Amino acid sequence: MIYFQLRKFNNPIMLFKIVLNNMLFALCTYQLTSSDFKSMSKARLYKFLLEFTGVFVQFYYLCHSSEKLDDWQSRVNRAITESHWYKCSKGTRRDICMLLRRTQGPNHLSFYDGAIVLSRAYFLSVVKCSYNFVNFMRMNIQG
Repeated sequence: MIYFQLRKFNNPIMLFKIVLNNMLFALCTYQLTSSDFKSMSKARLYKFLLEFTGVFVQFYYLCHSSEKLDDWQSRVNRAITESHWYKCSKGTRRDICMLLRRTQGPNHLSFYDGAIVLSRAYFLSVVKCSYNFVNFMRMNIQG
C-alpha cells in the first residue's frame, strides 16, 4: 500500500529527476576530464571532485536500491515456493497464492509504465552515454 502511494507521489516528478541526474552525471564527467588540473586551484579541483562523487554516489545508490528491491522480492518468492504452503488451510493458501502472484514479476523501480526502469544496467548505460558525450565534446573542441 505504501509502495503504491510513494510511486503515485513520485511518478510526476521522476522524469525530471532522472533526466537531471543524467545531465549532471555527463556534465560532471566532462568537467573533470576537460579541465587542466595544473592551472586549477586545489579548492576548485576538490569542488569538482566532490560534485562528481556526490552525483555518482547518489545515482548509483538509487539504481542499486532498485536492484536490491528486485533481489529481495525474488528471495521472498523462493522462500514461499520452498516452504510447504500447500499443506496450510484453505484461507492461508489463498493468501499465499496472492502473495506468490505479486512476487513473480520483477520489482525494479519503474516509472511511466516501464519507460524508465532503474537498475544497474541502466546506471551503466548512463555512464556509457556520459562517456560518449565527453568524447563528442572533445572532438568538437579539437576539430
